[in-house]
Amino acid sequence: MTDVLVRIEFTDGTTWTQRLKPTVPAAMIPKTASRLQTAGVYLKLGFEHILSGVDHLMFVFALIILTRGGWKLAKTVTAFTLSYSVTLTAVTLGFVHVP
Repeated sequence: MTDVLVRIEFTDGTTWTQRLKPTVPAAMIPKTASRLQTAGVYLKLGFEHILSGVDHLMFVFALIILTRGGWKLAKTVTAFTLSYSVTLTAVTLGFVHVP
């Protein structure tokens, strides 16, 4: 009924991350996973997250209107993405507590 993000940390400190979906509820755990493979999983999740929400698409549309596109739009989207990632990381790691 829902997607699940599986993250396994191996004894050597490396990690493996995979999303399981109702249509694909199983995965083969590799002996080791590269950082590039893990980054790919998160990048795909990010794109799907943005494209699946009307509120996200409206936000991007508003940015296009306000910045009139071009280089200013790219800088604005990059700044937003970085700040969003930092705050999400801070909450996830327990540095910031949000009720």
